[in-house]
Amino acid sequence: MPKKIAKYTLPRKDADLDTLANSVRAYCAPHLAGSNPDWPDIPLTSWTAFTTALAVWTPAYEACKVPHLPSQTAAKNLAKQALEDSLTELLLRGLLMPPRTVEDILAMGFHLADTTHTPVEEVKDTVDIDSIANGTVPGTHVHILHYHIQGNPHRSKAPYQMAVFQVYIRGPNDSEPVLESEDPWGADHTSMNEPFEVHHKPEYTGKTAYYRARWQAFGGIQGPWTMAAALIP
Repeated sequence: MPKKIAKYTLPRKDADLDTLANSVRAYCAPHLAGSNPDWPDIPLTSWTAFTTALAVWTPAYEACKVPHLPSQTAAKNLAKQALEDSLTELLLRGLLMPPRTVEDILAMGFHLADTTHTPVEEVKDTVDIDSIANGTVPGTHVHILHYHIQGNPHRSKAPYQMAVFQVYIRGPNDSEPVLESEDPWGADHTSMNEPFEVHHKPEYTGKTAYYRARWQAFGGIQGPWTMAAALIP
């Protein structure tokens, strides 16, 4: 059975992303401020990058709520990309992992995964992970990833789409995850539907692998990052 530790996809709608980002800032700031923060495992550089991106996003987003110029739309889109990347970085640093509790996660504005039916317009991409104890190389451990692209409105244009995939590794005593690889996941829709294998080195045993993926359509249009994580036994 797939092993899943954490999985989350950022909201696609501007208003939902704005609400989530402001909720994260409001709740997390007291825990990350000062010389002795409650959550020392979250790097200050990642938190600063997030708050900086949010400060740029807020006026750009507000400017587009009324009639505006194309240049303002472009500025908002750039600011949104930076905000998504910085928030994803916080997730990779373990924002939804212990010592944060379920109460903390809900208070930040995140929702917990459930088994209820999701309306078609709100379907999100997912990454499922199968865990295999022995890889083709003795002593290695393999995670087999299945990237399910549900929310890409361009997915019918198979020749023009690919996915970008990143792998981070973090040990129990590591202050932050380390980027192990960043690869395109196939050049077309068919290959993206095939499993993607990640072979982990023996020295990574006991650490956690964090994955994130997003689709990219013709013209450079990109989807939001989808998160997943699993232990390397």
